[in-house]
Amino acid sequence: MERRWYGPDETWPVHGGPGWDETLDMARSAGWHLLTYSGHAWGQICCSREIEEPHQRVIFSTGRGSESVALSTRNLISRCRHPRDSGFDREPLNRAASLLQGAQTLVSAAFACLSSTEKTHRVEQLLEMAEMTVSEADGFLEEAVALDSAAKNDLVEGYKLAAEAGVDPGIPPAVDELAATAAAHVDDADAELARVPLTAERDALLQRSAALRQEIAELQQRIRAL
Repeated sequence: MERRWYGPDETWPVHGGPGWDETLDMARSAGWHLLTYSGHAWGQICCSREIEEPHQRVIFSTGRGSESVALSTRNLISRCRHPRDSGFDREPLNRAASLLQGAQTLVSAAFACLSSTEKTHRVEQLLEMAEMTVSEADGFLEEAVALDSAAKNDLVEGYKLAAEAGVDPGIPPAVDELAATAAAHVDDADAELARVPLTAERDALLQRSAALRQEIAELQQRIRAL
């Protein structure tokens, strides 16, 4: 029986059965391998050739229920979290991780700058209240001085973080642009992750991406409230 292995970076042969070519495309994109036969059993796919008990599925050339088997195989592929074989391209993962780190830094910078702006607004309110209420003026002024100092510290932290991310937020800082740049980083990271096989590391980065999207949404809501 003639056999041949195909790796995830090669072009796989066409099966032609109902649902199978889509399933094979999914398996190859997920970093699986294909072993083809020359007989009734068309071939076999497996998630790895390096681990002892990989997920695998035999594929027949014909047979009743072939389409349902193809669909159940897709479920097997989507559930697999085994490590991929050595040699698998990590560059998209590395780029996604870098983009998400940059997005996190920008979000932190934006929150710091926004906090500074919110404190500054409060300082202005306290000074106005001190002018109107002479009996409580000292307390308002004391709170205003403390808030003004905190606002300056937040602003310094915001500029420091923005510089780490390679972004100039401007004077005064454009918090909405920091948020937009962070969101663009997350979009780019998701695009990189779409090219990566289904692994636990990919899942972790996708979870981080989702968490950052929530932070950006909260940030944008606070910006609108100013």
